[in-house]
Amino acid sequence: MINRIVSNVKGFQDQSLESPYVVFLGNNGSGKSSLIHSIELALFRQVSDAAGRDHKVKHQLQNLAATGEDLSSRVFFADNTSRRWLTGSASNKSDKISYTNVIQEALSALTGSSRNLMRYVLTRMEHQGEWRIESVEAHLVPWKAFLESTPNLDNTVSRVLRLEALYDSTLRSKKKELKEYETALRFWRPETSAEMFTPSVDVVEIREKAKVCKSEIEENEQGLAEMRIHLQKCFSVVNSVVASRMRQHFPSHLDDPRFITLGKDIFVGFGDVVIPSGTEMIMLAIALAAAVSQEKDRPTYILPDRAYDPKTLAGIMRVLRGVPDAVGVYIQSTVMPDSDEYEAEKLGWQIVRV
Repeated sequence: MINRIVSNVKGFQDQSLESPYVVFLGNNGSGKSSLIHSIELALFRQVSDAAGRDHKVKHQLQNLAATGEDLSSRVFFADNTSRRWLTGSASNKSDKISYTNVIQEALSALTGSSRNLMRYVLTRMEHQGEWRIESVEAHLVPWKAFLESTPNLDNTVSRVLRLEALYDSTLRSKKKELKEYETALRFWRPETSAEMFTPSVDVVEIREKAKVCKSEIEENEQGLAEMRIHLQKCFSVVNSVVASRMRQHFPSHLDDPRFITLGKDIFVGFGDVVIPSGTEMIMLAIALAAAVSQEKDRPTYILPDRAYDPKTLAGIMRVLRGVPDAVGVYIQSTVMPDSDEYEAEKLGWQIVRV
């Protein structure tokens, strides 16, 4: 549990915490996001804006510090340890302990491609069961020697994940290689009229390599397509387990969350809702993260900045109070939860007014 935050994110911050379940309450511009960003920076080595984009990717991270100062954030834990980010410090990358921003990861999976959603779920579930799927195993025989020589591939899901990723990375590499060959050939100019009809050995060699590369791309495209089919079969087995777990971490007044397949596309909705609203998507992200995260991930629940209404916020807080293995749960809000629906402070939440 974090019991203190000290940082210079958007100004000097020194905030004590008494609970792992915290709501930062205040008007827009009051400093809620400064405290949230301080936690993100210290734990995850990144800061996300309201759209979920990483400030480091946008080269804006240093702009969060006061003028002329190195950006710094430190969180102190109840066990007398601490974790710090300091601009330029080697310790930013050398920490052996990692924490997971599970809401951000779940939202990325929910709003990304079907492949990303399947891989997000399967990579977190692959060692949480036997997962021997005979209808898929029968198609993995050609890769038997490779799979047996690769450690930690002890079930169907882990084997398909490994092969799908291998085909995907190889295909990307081969396409990049082919592009280089095609660029070289595009800018080749014969030095003599004779060379126009009889290209140099180098040009012939590049053309041959490009031909081989195209053939390898076709083979990898076929292999990847096959693995994507197996990936979907694995997902169809695992998703019923995940959906069942999600129900335990979803507001009880709403219909059960479920995975929806439309052709090759996979979505997550609930009841008859196929396209959830922004707040509904956050509820689904909480349920999905709670369903697949493990203690070793050191899951930390940081909700994105949204205009929650009191009743909805009360429902979200009730669910979050029961998520397993959470390092901490942090919400920023302009309103208090509906006290008729949920008595937050009596149930262990700390309201930090900023």
